[in-house]
Amino acid sequence: SSDTPELSKESIRQYHRRIFVFKYPSDNLMIKGFISFTPQPEFHPLLILYRWGNENFALMNPGVTFATYKDYTVISSTLRGGISEGEDEFGGKDVDDMKNLIKYVPEISKKLGIHLQPSCVFMIGPSRGGMEMFLTLAHFPELQKKVNKVVAISAILDLHQLIQDRPYDMKTMF
Repeated sequence: SSDTPELSKESIRQYHRRIFVFKYPSDNLMIKGFISFTPQPEFHPLLILYRWGNENFALMNPGVTFATYKDYTVISSTLRGGISEGEDEFGGKDVDDMKNLIKYVPEISKKLGIHLQPSCVFMIGPSRGGMEMFLTLAHFPELQKKVNKVVAISAILDLHQLIQDRPYDMKTMF
């Protein structure tokens, strides 16, 4: 794709990466996601990539740099709303979509005929994704035991401050 950075294309070729788009169940909705992996994914870290943006704004291309990093296995969700069923609640029930994605990993592994039981599980959340990541871990503390490290990049941590700082583009969405 012309939307895929050259660095990502090189990583895809170098690591013999495979990318699959799929749907998974979450609260009686079907949510779209993707998985990106290299050969023998059981020997490489699993990165749970939280999406940024909302609905169709900043919809993630599976060829982004975060999704093609070295030999990491990367799994992500579009969350409800936009191209998936349901309505985006920007930190509401959409938090369930990430919990249910993690719960769905064994099914993806089975369907693709790959083994995913990494010893290292990381989460990364840019912008809105950082907020979603922290909410997921707060609402579902059992997931905290499954994750080795989390990284938030420019995460939304204070919605009231965000509305004050960006009243023209964020207030309408909220």
